[in-house]
Order: sequence, then structure tokens, then C-alpha cells
Amino acid sequence: MTQILWLCVVMQFKHYTADYILQVPFEYMMGKFKKQNWVLPLLSHVSIHGAFTFIIAYTITLNALLALLLGLLDLGLHFLMDRIKASSDLLGRFKALSGAEYVSIKQQQACEKLLNQSPDFILRKRLLHNKLFWIASGFDAMWHNLTDLLTIYLMVTYG
Repeated sequence: MTQILWLCVVMQFKHYTADYILQVPFEYMMGKFKKQNWVLPLLSHVSIHGAFTFIIAYTITLNALLALLLGLLDLGLHFLMDRIKASSDLLGRFKALSGAEYVSIKQQQACEKLLNQSPDFILRKRLLHNKLFWIASGFDAMWHNLTDLLTIYLMVTYG
């Protein structure tokens, strides 16, 4: 059980490092959000996840084939989810509001209600997109956590 808990912590650090520490400074990888020519930037990003998973799995199992398969599994599942998240045709079409924008919209809606005006469709749509952004963001986090748990399970079971 201690090994599983330790692996959960290590995989969280792996994810943080690959998604924030190493992705943000390298502008190229942010090309995964483009409408075209997104494959190579996304592949470069998910390759970091795959490489880290390989290193962790090999360190734990000393089984190069299993480590390679787990690295490729992580790479593939990350590629799928990150494309769904980044695509402007899929979950990437939803945008978060800043706190100030949210407060401003809610104040405008309160004024509309007070003045007995019909609700502004654009404001309602922005609020809906904000809600859907956070639902999509939570789905993305859950997907990545479940990927890590599957990887850990396979490491411990077959390593």
C-alpha cells in the first residue's frame, strides 16, 4: 500500500512537471490549441508524459517492455484527452471567465432584472460557457488521474 501511495504522489509530480514546468516555457507546445498544424506540438507535449512514465515504470519494475508499454499508454491517452480539451470544435470552445468578468455579468443581470428587461443572450451564453469550461476542466483532470491510476495498477500488478 505504501508503494501505491508513493506512486500516486510521484505521478502527480510527473503530471505537474510535464504540464506546467516544462510545457509553459516552451511556446511551441502551446500550438496544440491551433486549428491546424497542432499534431506535432501536441505530440511533443505528450511525449514528455510518456517519457516520464517510462522512467518511473522502469525504475519501479525494471521491466523495459512493461515500462515502454506504459509510457506509450500514457502518451496515447494524454494525446486523446489533450486534443479533446484543446480543440476549438470540442471542449476547447468553452472559455473561463475571470472573477471580475463573472461579477460584472452577474451585476448586469441583476440590473436587467431590476429594470424588468429581458435577459441578454450573450451574457447568458458567456455564463454557460464558463460553467461548461469548468466541467470540461474537471473531466480533463479526472481523465488524467484515472490514467495515472491505471498506470500504477498495471505497474504494481505486472511489474
